[in-house]
Amino acid sequence: MADKQNLNELLRNANVLRRQGDLRGAYKSYRRILASKPNQPEALNNGGIVAFQLGRTDEALQLLTTASDIDPGNAEAHTNLAMALLALGYSEKASAACRRATVLNPQLFDAHVNLGHALMDLEQPLGAAEAYEKASKLRPNGAEIHFQLGMARHASGALDEAVSALEKAAALEPTSGRALYGLGNVFQTSGQLEKAIEAYRGALNREPTIAKQVFGVGKPRHIHALLSHGDAAGARSLCYDYLKDNPGDSCALAHLAIAHNELGDNEALHHLYDFDRLVQHYRPHTPKPHRDIAAFNKSLETHIRSHPSLINAPSSFSVEGGQTTGELLTKPLGPMNAFQRIIHDAVENYISELPNDPSHPFIARTPKRWKATVWAIIIGPNGHQVPHIHPSGWLSAVYYVNLPTAISVPDSEDHGWIEFGKPYKDVPFSTIPPTRRVRPEEGLMLMFPSYLYHRTITYPGAEDRISISFDILPLN
Repeated sequence: MADKQNLNELLRNANVLRRQGDLRGAYKSYRRILASKPNQPEALNNGGIVAFQLGRTDEALQLLTTASDIDPGNAEAHTNLAMALLALGYSEKASAACRRATVLNPQLFDAHVNLGHALMDLEQPLGAAEAYEKASKLRPNGAEIHFQLGMARHASGALDEAVSALEKAAALEPTSGRALYGLGNVFQTSGQLEKAIEAYRGALNREPTIAKQVFGVGKPRHIHALLSHGDAAGARSLCYDYLKDNPGDSCALAHLAIAHNELGDNEALHHLYDFDRLVQHYRPHTPKPHRDIAAFNKSLETHIRSHPSLINAPSSFSVEGGQTTGELLTKPLGPMNAFQRIIHDAVENYISELPNDPSHPFIARTPKRWKATVWAIIIGPNGHQVPHIHPSGWLSAVYYVNLPTAISVPDSEDHGWIEFGKPYKDVPFSTIPPTRRVRPEEGLMLMFPSYLYHRTITYPGAEDRISISFDILPLN
């Protein structure tokens, strides 16, 4: 065992390496210390931080948990633990760690900030705003904290206070447009559309890359403001401008279609909403060793229901009243190994069936190389999916694993069917665009452009509806 003097020297060296940015060297040094003295508080705490910075989040959580356990009066240890907990999605535990830290040291800025982050994750914006407010008093000239405060105030419905915080953030960071964009969102919520459009314009002038950020997550609120204000031509123009530099972007195409519809440009709209050519049905062959597609679907259902990533769908997801998994193309693959081959064959078949139309922005972007990201959805009784698009995808698909009997019974309401075309309620429109409904069938795969809004219709009964979705992401 190393003596105390050697341990202290190792600790000093590790801290120097950390301050110099040599994270790997610092990590190795902290690990040498802990191998000799597992409960050395500073090595646990700083080693945990470095592990987190290196992307070793599980290890960071272990080290920081031990640090806070052996030194429960150390506010910084609880704050650092909260950071790792937040990164791993343990928001409830993170909020508890932050509260302990703020009690131990009310002047600890990071503890209040992380508490705000945790409470926002937990959809408690009022509490988050209170935490950010305390942090803002500790650092009144910090643009970031005023920005976070403004976002929390907006989410809590305190619109005047949100405006004040975001205006302060915008003044403190004059080269950034994010606070002005947030300000536009607040003005749009309060119905002050002219102010909203002005704020958005200022944000994009300051920082044009914001457009890529908001289109990338499917929330181009500056386009929504123009549509709400009756300026569909302006919305269309901005979509075209964005598509020049980002051809085929799914979110921009989705909003371009809405603008076409609002302007009555039916020919341009049909070019994008060409359901007959762009929504394709595919029925895979039964993969070995399964005797039929029903047996294969049963193995998929078992895999999905037991998948470790299966959770109740958060409110930010398109699923209401259901569950969703994370990525399914992870080990152990089980029946997803065969499903990967099905995806490959289905996509190649879809591409081969596309018409030769280089003028179409979706077809023109047909990738030569691509990858798939795959997840499953279980919708319970009275559950459904709200209208949504897949902003990061080129092509999207749904495969039906198990369906309630109610879907197979014809009725005037089309219970359980999938519908294409109608936008989500946050997209302003005065006229509903053309729609197309398709009745799901077990063993059927529907494939469609990722920019097409789609939703599911609720169904009666107590049975679950299980499906697998995937997006095709271009690599070229």
